[in-house]
Amino acid sequence: MHALRRTALFVGLCISPLFAIAADAAQVVTTAPSVEIAYQEFKLSNGLRVIVHEDRKAPIVSVN
Repeated sequence: MHALRRTALFVGLCISPLFAIAADAAQVVTTAPSVEIAYQEFKLSNGLRVIVHEDRKAPIVSVN
């Protein structure tokens, strides 16, 4: 029985700092600045909505 109590105490002491780290990380995320990305939006005759963002930094194309 004493071994079970020691194990539970050890696990509790190991886990409790993780909750403090998670709380700090949550605060950092909520204070992040907003980002605005310039884009163009078109609606084709068949109803398809097209959003275009041109970034010449990397030669990547994405279609979803």
